[in-house]
Amino acid sequence: MYNVINKTDKIRPTILIGVEFSRPEMLSGCLSADSRAAMAARLADSSSGQVEPEPPHAPQAAMQAYVAATVARDKTIADCVEALIGTYLLSSGIPGAVKVLEWFRILPKEDNFKEYLNKPVPTALSMGKIQVNDIDYLLNNCRIDIERKLNYTFRDPTFLLEALSHPSYIRNRHTRSYERLEFLGDAVLDLLITAHCFEHCRALRPGELTDLRSALVNNVTFAAYVVKLGLHKLVFIEIKGLITADCFEHCRALRPGELTDLRSALVNNVTFAAYVVKLGLHKLVLIEIEQRNYSNVNKYEL
Repeated sequence: MYNVINKTDKIRPTILIGVEFSRPEMLSGCLSADSRAAMAARLADSSSGQVEPEPPHAPQAAMQAYVAATVARDKTIADCVEALIGTYLLSSGIPGAVKVLEWFRILPKEDNFKEYLNKPVPTALSMGKIQVNDIDYLLNNCRIDIERKLNYTFRDPTFLLEALSHPSYIRNRHTRSYERLEFLGDAVLDLLITAHCFEHCRALRPGELTDLRSALVNNVTFAAYVVKLGLHKLVFIEIKGLITADCFEHCRALRPGELTDLRSALVNNVTFAAYVVKLGLHKLVLIEIEQRNYSNVNKYEL
């Protein structure tokens, strides 16, 4: 009844405040004669200007449930979906969260995501393409020291090699760099820190929980932990990593700041340019440039 009149008169649903409907009426949408009479009396007041007109865009009142019209922002709907996923995670664990994600079609059901939770990951070691001795060589024979610092022994040290290999570490041709593992670890870390804050900081509001998580998960915090454990010396970078290791081993009397200055003196454009000139490679670079841009090529005798 309201919907029919609202199409022409544009009356806000606040007109229904104070009108009582029985539960069967609310569930079925069919009004009794008494309810119709009460609504008619309210609607009659609209002709006298006592009823606020509907705004031009959409209903915005708390009585929207009665008139089958709801306005909500995209973020509100998205927050509800995320809350449902969180509910399934709390009540049924990760398999329950996976199931609701598949129901929402966020995860394709045909991918059978639950298999990933226990699926073994093939590595160069498990496929017989590399031996443990080769991994130890690429780790500069530091694997035992690293495992002692981490208090964990890797059944497959290939993962350790990948986790410590910078993209510039071209000696390692058996694994990827650490970037894919970083992508995965970032998500897992976010989940675990979120779960910890959710369980142990129940008095905090959502915004405060977000701030706390951001304070715990950031580059400065991680850098401090890594330096405290001494793992920063074991990240394998092809140029600076080797120079750092060499300086660390052969210049033990220097303080950390002096080691940094020494490494900067060894690894810079001027030093590299001097080496290139000393080896005569700068002439080859000039030849390449001349061949690209000019027909007359200067010839050098090496």
